[in-house]
Amino acid sequence: MRFSFQHPEHISPVEGIRGDSSGPSWKPIEPLGLQCAGYLALLRRADASASCMLPSRNDQEEEALMSRVILPIFLILSSAYVYSQQPITTFRYEVVSIHEGQVARDGSLTVNGGVEGVHNGRLELTNWGLQGFLSRAFHLQYDHIEGVPDSLRHAIYVIHAQPGEETNAALKSMTDDEAAKAKLAMMQEILRDRFHLRYHVETREAPSFLLVTGKQPKLRRSTAKPLVDGDERRYNPDDLTQPAIRETCSAHGCALAARGQTIERLAEMIGGQLPGPVVDRTNLSGLWDFELQWSSSYDTSTGQDYLPVEAALAEQLGLKLERGKSPQEFLVVEHVEAPTPN
Repeated sequence: MRFSFQHPEHISPVEGIRGDSSGPSWKPIEPLGLQCAGYLALLRRADASASCMLPSRNDQEEEALMSRVILPIFLILSSAYVYSQQPITTFRYEVVSIHEGQVARDGSLTVNGGVEGVHNGRLELTNWGLQGFLSRAFHLQYDHIEGVPDSLRHAIYVIHAQPGEETNAALKSMTDDEAAKAKLAMMQEILRDRFHLRYHVETREAPSFLLVTGKQPKLRRSTAKPLVDGDERRYNPDDLTQPAIRETCSAHGCALAARGQTIERLAEMIGGQLPGPVVDRTNLSGLWDFELQWSSSYDTSTGQDYLPVEAALAEQLGLKLERGKSPQEFLVVEHVEAPTPN
């Protein structure tokens, strides 16, 4: 399989909000990170650019890979949101095209997805599964999406959507936070309109990892200059003078370089390497610069220099992971159908 990803901002829906035609409303919170974990658990979101490559595997192997990054990946992160009760102006895509995806003759699958910056509303997803699209649109972990019927679990789709001129102009005039929340609501409208999605969100206590400080944290306060609201996030992989994250992963491990990032975002990034989410309990506020290298699995017999993620955090950043529980959101699908034809 080959994957290429781009995209959004982490979102955490709160209990009791239901999927209906009125659409959700949002408020900004501290930015969280994004990761590319397997077949689209990725999108815990941030305006990002990533590419991943994986040979064709059976279903069990693919499921196992969804929980951690073991692929070449390249990305940049941006703002985050949570649901609120205040209404916002609803924007819609003017043109939406949805078709079945295609697997190559050699059994490989190319997956692409993205938008062009936080203020551009165009959406292009190639060979995305429904669960991956739900994960992206609601910015929840892949395995926190429940109830997708077996008949749709392995279907893949090509989704292209383009907003009208007025919506695009409005997006360009918004702040980063406003534009991002509008685009997320637009993606959810596609799911309600074309997939006839009905859902509810449940908050449950579930096992997690707690990120805490060790005896001597090894982090640097950031001097990166934040982008001004409204700036396009054009990512230069060699420029880390502005808030950004660059991550490169292989089958042996990952190397992360971050500038101007919160510890919450770090927790988000490493969460895909572990059998559960990572919750920031460090009480380290503000923005930080850091580098981290870790192994992509618990197998230390690869001969590589990378350490397992827990050991890497302790040695390189002076942080620790402890097991615990935390409130987590789960999207429960009540009804969903194959998309209506164009």
